[in-house]
Parts: sequence; structure tokens; C-alpha cells
Amino acid sequence: MEEECISHDLNLMVPDGYRVMSAEEMKAMFLDDNPNRWAMRNEAMHHTVAVFYHKSNPFLSMLADAKSIAESTELRLAEGLLSHQYRKGESFPLTVCGQKAFGFTYRYINHDVPTDGTVIVLKHGNICYTVYGYSAQEYTDANRPVFESICESMKF
Repeated sequence: MEEECISHDLNLMVPDGYRVMSAEEMKAMFLDDNPNRWAMRNEAMHHTVAVFYHKSNPFLSMLADAKSIAESTELRLAEGLLSHQYRKGESFPLTVCGQKAFGFTYRYINHDVPTDGTVIVLKHGNICYTVYGYSAQEYTDANRPVFESICESMKF
């Protein structure tokens, strides 16, 4: 395992079998040029973990909590993946990096492959971090504890 630093602030562990993705790979996978993203992948287990981050206006950051940001994220995902048979799963509060966070699960079809996703939203100061875990459905049960251990390894 190796430790990675994201956005000069958030550290997490990269498990054995995972590799950090290049900017070109992320551009191809996510179909955009977002510079505020970091991702790792385990090809054998069909599992990707991505962290998006953005700095918010300090005043707006005080008004929006992790739950409301997660709910907004879920609505955007539902709209964007509507043609991919999007189905929302469960929503849940949790603690990440000693802070209140909020998450939800979902399922969609990605290139004819049933895919499960988990989203975790947390804030640190006026930076919002959104952590995505994507897994081919047949590997979800095996990948879930790995995703949880990655989230547990996160620290500021």
C-alpha cells in the first residue's frame, strides 16, 4: 500500500492491486477535463475510486452541509444516468476523517454491464470532497470492504 495526497489536503491509502490513473485515462473515463479529480483503479476487480474536490465560497460553504450536497449530487446523477437505468439505493450518514459525511448507493448500466456506485460527500473547511466508488455488480461484494477501508484510511 502507498499513501497519496489529494488537493494538498486529503491523504488516503492506495491498496495493493490498484494504480493511480493518469489525466488522460480520467479524461477518457469521465469524458471531461476536470482538473480537480484524482482516481485509482483495479482492472482485475473492475473497481474504480475517484475523488472530486472543489473550493466553495466560504459563506455558501457554511450553509451547505454534506447531506444537502449529497442529495444534490444524487439528483444530478439520476438525471445524467436516466437513460442508463439509474436506480437509487440507500442513503446513510457516516464519519470520515473525524467529520460528519453523507453517502448513498446507486446502480446503473454502463456499456451493458450492471454497475454499482457509492458516493460519499465530506467537507473540510471550504473544500467539498466527493468520493465515488464504481464496481461491476458481480464484484460489488468483494469490492465493498476495499472501498470502506480506503474511506477509513482518509485523513487531513
